[in-house]
Amino acid sequence: MNTAAAAFELAQLQTQVDAARLVLIRLLQDTVEAENQFGSTQSAQLLEANEELVLAALRIHTLAETATQALTDVTRSAELDGLTQLPNRWLLLERLNHAIAKGRRHSERLAVLFLDLDHFKGINDSLGHAVGDQVLKLAARRMLGAVREEDTVSRFGGDEFVILLTDIGQAGDAVRVAEKVLAALALPSTIVGQTAGWSASIGISLYPDDGDDAEALVNHADQAMYAAKGRGRGGYALHGDPLRVALTPDTAPPDFELRHAELRETNEQLVMAAMDAKALQAAAEQAQQRQTAFLALVAQELRNPVAPIRIDSAVLGRSAEDESLLRRMQEQLDTQWQ
Repeated sequence: MNTAAAAFELAQLQTQVDAARLVLIRLLQDTVEAENQFGSTQSAQLLEANEELVLAALRIHTLAETATQALTDVTRSAELDGLTQLPNRWLLLERLNHAIAKGRRHSERLAVLFLDLDHFKGINDSLGHAVGDQVLKLAARRMLGAVREEDTVSRFGGDEFVILLTDIGQAGDAVRVAEKVLAALALPSTIVGQTAGWSASIGISLYPDDGDDAEALVNHADQAMYAAKGRGRGGYALHGDPLRVALTPDTAPPDFELRHAELRETNEQLVMAAMDAKALQAAAEQAQQRQTAFLALVAQELRNPVAPIRIDSAVLGRSAEDESLLRRMQEQLDTQWQ
C-alpha cells in the first residue's frame, strides 16, 4: 500500500466513524425521550434502543481500531524502504540527528558507514532487475546480521546503503564492523542458479572527528567510499585517509593486546619446541654413531673365531700357558683360511 492510497482509506474510515457517532447521538436522544415517556409499551422500545446503542458502540470501536492501524501503516510506509523494509534515508537522517544530539550531551562517538555494492549495474543489465532486487534484499539481511541490534542499516537509494553505529569506542570499532559486513556480503549464495558472493566499497566517517552534523558525516563517508573504490573496490577507507586502515594498537579492536600477547606466547612455545627437537636430533645422531662404532667393533671381533675364547680368558684370569695355546690356535686357523 502506498502512502496516497493509505491516506485516502484513512479519510474514508474517518468519515464512517463520524457517521457512526451521529447515529450514537441520535440513539442516546431516543433513549432519553423513551425514559421520559416510559410506559408498558415504551419499555420494549427502550430495550431495543439500548441494544442498538450497544451495537453502534461496538461498530465505532472497530472502526476506530481500523483507522488507528491504517494510520500506523501510513506512518510506517513513509519511513521504510519498500523493497528491503530497511529504514529509508529520511528515517536514517532522523536517527542520525538524534544520535548526534545524544553524543554531544554524553561525549559519545559514532560512525557512519556509506556502502555501495560493486558492479551492481552489471547485475541488473545481465540478469535483470528482478535478480537485482533479490541481491539487494539478500545484502540487506546480511548487513543486518553483521551489526548490533541498536545500530541502523538503511537503504539510502539504489544500491547504496548507510550504516549508523552508535556509541563506539574508537575508529577500530568501525573498521571491524566494515570488515564483518564485507565478509558477510562475500559469502556465496545461489540466485537463479548462479552461485556467487558480492563485494562492496565502504567509506567511514566519525563523529565528532569528521563533522558535527548529519549532512557532513554522510557526505564525508560518501567521499571515503569513492576513495575505497579508487583502490580497486572490495575494501574500506576512513575519511581523510585514502588507504585502507591497518590494524595497529591505536586502531585495533580492544582485544588486540590480548591477541598479540597470545600470539607472542605461541611463538615462544614454537621456538622452544624447535630447540628441543634439535637437541633430540643431535642426541639421536650421537647414539647412532656410537651404535655404528659398536657394531663395527663386534663385526671385527666376530671375524676372529678365537675372540670369544680370548675374552672369556681375560675375564676368568687364564694363565700365560693358556694365552700361548690360544695363539697357536689362531695361527693354525689363519693358515687354513689362506
